[in-house]
Amino acid sequence: PEETSFTARVLSNPSPNYFDIQLRGEAENNIQITVYDNLGRVVETKSSLASNQTVRIGNSYNRGIYVAVIMKGTEKQVLRLVKN
Repeated sequence: PEETSFTARVLSNPSPNYFDIQLRGEAENNIQITVYDNLGRVVETKSSLASNQTVRIGNSYNRGIYVAVIMKGTEKQVLRLVKN
C-alpha cells in the first residue's frame, strides 16, 4: 500500500497551560501521540486518533521541555513542546 503523508503541528508553543496539536491528512483513525519528558519518560499517550482534528494535551504538565512523537503507521513526526 502507498504511504500517504500527514502533518502535525503544535499551536501555542511555548505555552503556560496546554498545547493544541493539529493533525492533518487522510481520514484514518490510527494516529498515536506519545509525549516524553526531558528524561525520556512517557508522560502521556493518546491512540486511535483521527486526522483532521485538534488534540489538546499538556494541561497537567510541569514546566519544562517535552517531546511529542506522532505516529501514523510507519510515518513519524516529532514536535518539541515548551511549557513555561
